[in-house]
Amino acid sequence: MRLIGSERDPDEANNDLLTYCCEGCDEFLVLPIESRASPVTHTSSLPGPQAFPKHPICPRCEVPMWLVEMQTSCEKVEYFYECKACEGKMSVTDD
Repeated sequence: MRLIGSERDPDEANNDLLTYCCEGCDEFLVLPIESRASPVTHTSSLPGPQAFPKHPICPRCEVPMWLVEMQTSCEKVEYFYECKACEGKMSVTDD
């Protein structure tokens, strides 16, 4: 199985969810993992958001999408996501 996504568990505060996909049969497995890492704080002097947005869910196959590129300018930050299951693409802009 191949890891295709990770995100915070919406129900358990100290857990992360890892999503795996079987390359042979396209079945998915989601496993909770206790997060031992302390929260990261950023002290960057750059303008714009200090944290990545939550992974969007693919509208075609409903799995979390991977962040594949980020473009920044003075006015905005644009995040580009790709679904590793169906290869769908999406962008999200923070103004």
